[in-house]
Amino acid sequence: MISPWRVRVNLAESPLTRLKSHDLIDGTQFAAGEKLRRDFTLAQLSPRMGVDLSAPVVCGGARGAGARLVTGRSARVVLMLALDRLAAHYGMTVVAHRAPIRAWSAES
Repeated sequence: MISPWRVRVNLAESPLTRLKSHDLIDGTQFAAGEKLRRDFTLAQLSPRMGVDLSAPVVCGGARGAGARLVTGRSARVVLMLALDRLAAHYGMTVVAHRAPIRAWSAES
């Protein structure tokens, strides 16, 4: 009998696995993200895959009025910062990522 508190995870479907395999995040960041995923699953916060007939019906609202997301390097930096903060929250050792400071006014 499988315990109700055990969660089976297919790591092949995790976007964090792909990022780690390309060395875009480190092991601590990966572990923190997977721990959040586990907590999210155990709390049953995943979206429903069917229609919720008990939910109120809301009409109106503009479609497609949301701002476009800007992707690229800035998204990766924000993700890394978020995973570092998450690892610190879970009490994991966070490795500081040091990069040279670059500014438009810096001398070459």
